[in-house]
Amino acid sequence: MLPRVTGRRRWCAILAAVLTLALLVLPGGSRPAEASPAALQREAVLFIMDFSGSMLRSDGAGSTRIVAAKKAMTTIVNALPDEGLDVGLRVYGHRVPSSDKTKACTDSELVVPVDRLDKKRLVDTVNGLDALGETPIGLSLQQAAKDIPKGYASTIILVSDGADECYPDLGPEPCAVTKDLIASGVDLRVETIGLQVEPAGRDQLQCMAEAGGGEFTSVQDVGLLADALSAARIRGARVFEPRGEPVQGASALIDAPVLGSGTYTDTFLAGESLWFAADLERSGEMTARLTVKTAGVPSSARVALEWQDRSARRVDISQLNGLGTGQAETMAVSTGDINGTRTAGGAVREAGTYYLNLRTSGFPEETEHPFVLELFLDGVLAGSTTGTLSPSESSTGSGSPGSSQSGSPPGSESTDATPDAEAVPLPEAPSSGGGGGTVLFLVFMLAVAAGVVFLLWRRRQRSLEGPPPPSY
Repeated sequence: MLPRVTGRRRWCAILAAVLTLALLVLPGGSRPAEASPAALQREAVLFIMDFSGSMLRSDGAGSTRIVAAKKAMTTIVNALPDEGLDVGLRVYGHRVPSSDKTKACTDSELVVPVDRLDKKRLVDTVNGLDALGETPIGLSLQQAAKDIPKGYASTIILVSDGADECYPDLGPEPCAVTKDLIASGVDLRVETIGLQVEPAGRDQLQCMAEAGGGEFTSVQDVGLLADALSAARIRGARVFEPRGEPVQGASALIDAPVLGSGTYTDTFLAGESLWFAADLERSGEMTARLTVKTAGVPSSARVALEWQDRSARRVDISQLNGLGTGQAETMAVSTGDINGTRTAGGAVREAGTYYLNLRTSGFPEETEHPFVLELFLDGVLAGSTTGTLSPSESSTGSGSPGSSQSGSPPGSESTDATPDAEAVPLPEAPSSGGGGGTVLFLVFMLAVAAGVVFLLWRRRQRSLEGPPPPSY
């Protein structure tokens, strides 16, 4: 038999139910929803940079390779997302000269551990190092396996101007090391970039990229190194989400929306041709950078991006003939010279209106395909920095619109050494603001509970006093 519920117990039960109801509407009072694996997963990027003596050679543009590499790293670091990304830096060849080759082939150091992104620390560290010794790439990769946090989706981006000079006598073979890393089950992608690299180094770096599920990019123009780093970064990203100011491209040139420097998002359908317009208020170089979401898109799909002047004459064109299998692909075109040559200050075009045409083929039918369009004037992205990588954020990480960063502007005739869009940051915790209504509701419910308890108590008291005396 169930126990009899006394009056006192009944009042306590009623009060407890009311309080429970009130607490459920308080912030944090309800049972928290379990975070999805995607929300909990963090992404790690480890840069491995060549500081060997050969990086002191001329870059063909009036400076040295190491100076170009430092500028490119500054650009890409300042463009990384502030949330959801852990970044580290390992360098080799910066402490021991080549004259002591045995010791120089052990010179690889994790100068910035993989941790929450600290842009200032990364930039200051890179700029404070000197190129000096050998190129122990294989050893650096072996040590990188310990640098990467367990359970992270990780990408190694390695920049070198040559092959491993320590193999085979004083170091392991880099490609074999890469294969061993992947075989160990590490969630890792290896991207390699060859800066004015010779054929032997090209073959080695390409083998490493193929073994690591990434891509090898050869960069001859040092001004495009930052673009190559950005492209490697987005290829390694596990998730791509277009972010920027929404716009709608026109199907006809005459209806093209006029855009200024900034970051924009739009979508296209299979086979669709879209038009955009850009006004150059002063003479300069206008660059368009397009990042297309390619997850689930056939590798045979194609994208073309073309600048035209007011007379509908082609100024520049870039094409992606066969997309990769990653999350996104990026390409860039410039209003500079049609042959793709560039000067230190960038190619110059007269002020006026230019038209940008996006053409596609081979994409899945009846599906909207998102993309990010970035417009730069003389390398400066003056618009918002809402989630796409760009060289426009300040070195302090503030990301203020309109701020520029030294280094070369993006854009070239190349279709495989271009920049990228941003990986999705982790969802932010719900705001604690706006709780005034909840507090008032809680006060109301407590008042109701108190009233109910008082009425029940009064009713109980009356029952104990007995019936009122008869009146005559």
